[in-house]
Amino acid sequence: MTEDAKKKLVHTDAAFDPAVHATPEYLSGMFAEKPCYHSSREGAQFGDQTLEQFAADSKEYGAAGIHPCYHMLLEEDGVTIKSAADIKGPHERHELKEDGWSAHVLFWALLMAKRCPKEIRQFLPEVAWKGKTPEEVQAWVEAQIEKLADRAVECGVHQFGMFWPDCYEGSAGKRYRWGMMDWKDKSKVEPSGSYDYVAEALDMFANGTEKVRKILNDRNLVACHEVHLGSMASCIQEYRAMQRICDNDPCLRNIGDPSHCWLKELWSRRYGKAKDGGIGEETDVAHWKNFKFIDGKPLLVASGDWNDSGVVFAGLEDPNGEVDMVGYGELLYQCGYPHRYCLANKTETAPAIVEAERHVASRFVTSKNGIVYVNQKICIPMAGLPFDRLIGEVAA
Repeated sequence: MTEDAKKKLVHTDAAFDPAVHATPEYLSGMFAEKPCYHSSREGAQFGDQTLEQFAADSKEYGAAGIHPCYHMLLEEDGVTIKSAADIKGPHERHELKEDGWSAHVLFWALLMAKRCPKEIRQFLPEVAWKGKTPEEVQAWVEAQIEKLADRAVECGVHQFGMFWPDCYEGSAGKRYRWGMMDWKDKSKVEPSGSYDYVAEALDMFANGTEKVRKILNDRNLVACHEVHLGSMASCIQEYRAMQRICDNDPCLRNIGDPSHCWLKELWSRRYGKAKDGGIGEETDVAHWKNFKFIDGKPLLVASGDWNDSGVVFAGLEDPNGEVDMVGYGELLYQCGYPHRYCLANKTETAPAIVEAERHVASRFVTSKNGIVYVNQKICIPMAGLPFDRLIGEVAA
């Protein structure tokens, strides 16, 4: 394997080589009889808290680390990014690991500035959009991402949890196979001569993210896309297309989240190995969140009310959840997620990040119960030698 190929696998001084690091012998040796995960807490749902408040709650709940959101990293003006010392301070005071940052809203605003300018106003300060053209807003977001990337380097953060916004328009945006997505008679189509929404979306994505991708690559950082409906990649096929149009840019990675696997692409396939068609070997951050179906309601509906939906997120302890959360952790282990994370971040364990997104229960209760679940079920010692190799062994 060439050095260039190794770099594309993971951003780390000690490159992750599947031929070496994904073998049963290496996996069992690195975490033999000790945990490969530690409990962590997603901050995206707690943007109304300060980093100090979020850290204090997380410690009280029993979390070993936190994954704070972008807004927690800002000064009171909502624009200036805190100093490295002010970001590290709450982690150190509450003895919490720094498990990367959630920058969903900032990356989302990058391309939505042109596609849907009204939507970004809830995510950005007025100074970023008021009286500005879409091009000026995008330039502001690019500059802010660069500042955030510089601060990440100072803090030793390598991964951004995020999602790229959906660039698909027309019928492609609804993921329905209308015939007009690719008309054969180009003479009937004006002005572009084509209704190939898929190609147009991919070109828009590649061109619109070019500057930000360079910012990340120059600093050895990765953007971990959360694969789900409504984003640029809602399934494996779209994720691969997103990578190909950018020449397999090494900064394009993914964040595991099985709660978004409810449209027949099973979590066990999505986060499996590449040889089985999965993307689990490119998962560099991981959420722990479940989902369940509500009979008699549509899975997709034009409504902002979760009570109208036939699929909702579930607590990790909910027996009706569709995902085997322990099995999910084992699958990511087999795909090398903890090993890649530890090599890249020079840590002994990787974060199992609890995300509190139940629509009926308190986010604080959901978060606390999730941490308890992860500490009890996920943060357990891994096997040393396989049990079958020890059958018949006699003590010396």
